[in-house]
Amino acid sequence: IEKIPVVIGVHLPLEFTNKVYEEKREGGGGEYSIGLGKAQSAGFMRVLNAMFTRVVPVASPQDAAATDPEIRGVLEPVLEDYAFVTPMDSGTSTYAASLRYTIRLYSPTGELAESWTFTGYGSQPSSQFPGKGDEALAMATRLAMRDAGDHVAEGAAEDQRQREGQELLATRQPPEPHHQRDADDDPERDE
Repeated sequence: IEKIPVVIGVHLPLEFTNKVYEEKREGGGGEYSIGLGKAQSAGFMRVLNAMFTRVVPVASPQDAAATDPEIRGVLEPVLEDYAFVTPMDSGTSTYAASLRYTIRLYSPTGELAESWTFTGYGSQPSSQFPGKGDEALAMATRLAMRDAGDHVAEGAAEDQRQREGQELLATRQPPEPHHQRDADDDPERDE
C-alpha cells in the first residue's frame, strides 16, 4: 500500500473492540460464542497504519482536534453484520463467514462527513481441521476480516487517486486561446 500523506484519527468504540457474537441455532444446530472484537480491532489498526503517515487513537471523533492539531479526519469502524454457514447448514464440507462494516469519516471537530460500507467473505474447508469445526469457522472468519480490510485499503487508494487527479486538473492552467491573426494585426505589414 502506498501511504496516504495524512495524519488520521481513529476511534474504536467499545462495542467494536469488545464484540462477541452469540447465536443459538434451533434443531441441534449448536450454540456459538465468537469473540470478534480483539481480532477486528487489531486488523483495522494494522490496515490504517499501513495506509496513513500517522494514526492517532482518539477517545471520540469530537476530541480529534484537541488531541492532535495535525489530524485531518477521524475514522470509526462499525460492525453492521456477521453471519456464518456451517457444513450442516449448506450440505457441503465448508465453513463460510461474512462481515459487513461501515467506516464513518468525521471532521476533526466531530461532524460526520462521509461513510462507506465494506463486506468481507471467507471460507475454509472442514477437511483442513478434521473434527475441529470451531477452528475451521475461526479461520473462515479471519479470512473474511482480511478480505474486508483489503476492500478498505482498495477503497482508500482509489479515493486518493481520484483526489490527486482532481487536484492535478485544478492546478493546470487552461491553454491560451489560439486565434488567427488578421493581416491588419501584422506589424511588419505596416512598414
